[in-house]
Amino acid sequence: MAESSIVIWGSGAIGRGFIADLFQAGGYEIVLVDQAQSLVEQLRRARQYTVVRAKSEAEREEITIKNYRVYSTGEAAALQTEVNQCRLIAIAVYPPAFDTVA
Repeated sequence: MAESSIVIWGSGAIGRGFIADLFQAGGYEIVLVDQAQSLVEQLRRARQYTVVRAKSEAEREEITIKNYRVYSTGEAAALQTEVNQCRLIAIAVYPPAFDTVA
């Protein structure tokens, strides 16, 4: 694990898209966490995904996010290790889920 990893709790459009793109561009290793086991499995199988940066309809750039790790919220021991060793944590969940994440 790199000394510059970020754990992103919530792998939806904001977490997996905007936050992962921003921090990967800054040299961080990406660690995604989500409660949806099907999404976790899909991200593990794919091993990469594309984010579209769009300044306008005509000006678009596709960015590939890869070399990430992804965990389900049920993988407590692995998550504890990642959290202990990461530099930053981002929470990208809807407000009603904050209590559950905490």
